[in-house]
Amino acid sequence: YDSDNPNVFWDELREGWEVTWYENSKLTARPFPVKKFGIERAKMEAFKFFDELKEAGKLGERLKVEQPQDGVFYDQRMQSWVCFFWRNGRPHSRCFAATKYGFEGAKTLAVAKQNDPVSGLLHNRGSGGTPQDIKVKGRPPQELKKKGGPVGNKY
Repeated sequence: YDSDNPNVFWDELREGWEVTWYENSKLTARPFPVKKFGIERAKMEAFKFFDELKEAGKLGERLKVEQPQDGVFYDQRMQSWVCFFWRNGRPHSRCFAATKYGFEGAKTLAVAKQNDPVSGLLHNRGSGGTPQDIKVKGRPPQELKKKGGPVGNKY
């Protein structure tokens, strides 16, 4: 069960050989189970598959990410930039998804949030929150619910 290649190894749990490689900066694996191939053939198939990946140029590098500052880091599992900060004497954390904001955009948001934790970054652009006509006129929500006007008894 020995292999000179660290990307081809014996997986005790699945009882087979496994090939791992990075594709699009994500770890990918393919098992070669003993139940399907047998011990020797499974190992040969795993090495053959790894050689095919190498010839096709599909072996990528692991994504190397450096922290821009203390308290901001990239979480591989969540695919997000995470920042830690203090507000009103309490610790907080926020995640900014690389899938939503892009890799560099999420990193920029996390750094900016840590530098300015009180104001925040994502301002309301008219979607969600209180409707603009209520904000402008300043009517209390209780008056909006009543059908009979400001004096009505029924909702």
